[in-house]
Amino acid sequence: MNKLIDMLLDLILNGSVEPMPNKNTSKWFRLIMILIPIIIMLGIIVAGVVTLQSTILGGLIIIIIGIVLFIKIIVKIRERLRK
Repeated sequence: MNKLIDMLLDLILNGSVEPMPNKNTSKWFRLIMILIPIIIMLGIIVAGVVTLQSTILGGLIIIIIGIVLFIKIIVKIRERLRK
């Protein structure tokens, strides 16, 4: 499960984290690149909440995966911005 989460995180963050520490890119572009993975993870959490109405177990699994990915994204963004 941890490998799957790491693979999903790398897939989502691969293109959006690279320009973050680069000072040559505009500030607005870097802000948008930071917001894109955060919005995707919040969308996964919302999808889990919607799924809760039909199946409780499936919704909980999606919510847990979304929360774990969201926390890992925030940690990775902080690491990249501190460089």
